[in-house]
Amino acid sequence: MFVHNNPIFMKGIDRNSYIVLDIEDKITAKEEPYDTKHIINFTKNSLTSRIGEISNCASAYHNKFAKDEETKKKYEDYVCLLSILNGKEIDFVKTGVRWNVPLNIQKGAKPLPYFLKYKYPHQKTHNKSKTKMNEHCWFIEKWERKLRFNKNFVNTSHCMIDNSIPFRQDKYCEVVELFKIYKKDYNENKNFEKMCKNYNKYKDKLEEMDIEKSIVKEFEIDWDNFYKKYKIKFLDIVPNQAELANYLVELVYNKMNGMYYNLMWQIADEGIMTNLRNKRVKPVLVPKETKDGTGVEYLGRYYKFVEYKGCI
Repeated sequence: MFVHNNPIFMKGIDRNSYIVLDIEDKITAKEEPYDTKHIINFTKNSLTSRIGEISNCASAYHNKFAKDEETKKKYEDYVCLLSILNGKEIDFVKTGVRWNVPLNIQKGAKPLPYFLKYKYPHQKTHNKSKTKMNEHCWFIEKWERKLRFNKNFVNTSHCMIDNSIPFRQDKYCEVVELFKIYKKDYNENKNFEKMCKNYNKYKDKLEEMDIEKSIVKEFEIDWDNFYKKYKIKFLDIVPNQAELANYLVELVYNKMNGMYYNLMWQIADEGIMTNLRNKRVKPVLVPKETKDGTGVEYLGRYYKFVEYKGCI
């Protein structure tokens, strides 16, 4: 095995890891004529891929707890084999050759590790072994809960409101009324989406609503269009986006103690950013890579803070 000691290589990489290589791989792409038949066949092959499925199996074994060295070695061998299978799958479009994951390996890869719960929210059980990725996921969750449920709410609305814009009470009242409708519509859609994702739990309720299971399985809310529809309605009331941001920030931060701030940002993001830019006192600093090796090292590269001259 070749280990590169060049200092420019990223830190944090396990350089003692095995390099997996199929030395008996003789499969090459067959020379085929460039015609309609073979173009269609190539396109059909490109429409299916099991790369994600194989990668998930490898992630599962890489994050399993091994009770002894024999089991650990078995898991490592499985990961190596899955790496080979993924290589075949990557080349499948041009070679037409793919290998199936052995059934015993496929079954043993369940459940997936805990950190993949956010990728596959429908799965109810997860492997909670104390692996690096799982522990990192738990750390982020703990930090997020602490941030979300912190009782010492810091009101930063003054940074997002432009006091130079006149406050029109009539427009503010219209914005408040529309926000109530917007919030109610959002909650109803979110609740229905939750029921669809947990069909077995809410089966009776969905049947009362005369909604068939086949429809539920295909149902997906287009949130982009949902927010776009309401953004148009809010802008009909207050066309000036900075002014609209003033009213929504006043409502959400000062009247609702920060609740539904995510809904506010979906509607007034441009206006809020404009107000933040106009009220900026200190320069915004961003990291920029240095080529002379000075500054703070991160993953083998060096950075310094410099003033950002563009828009926020």
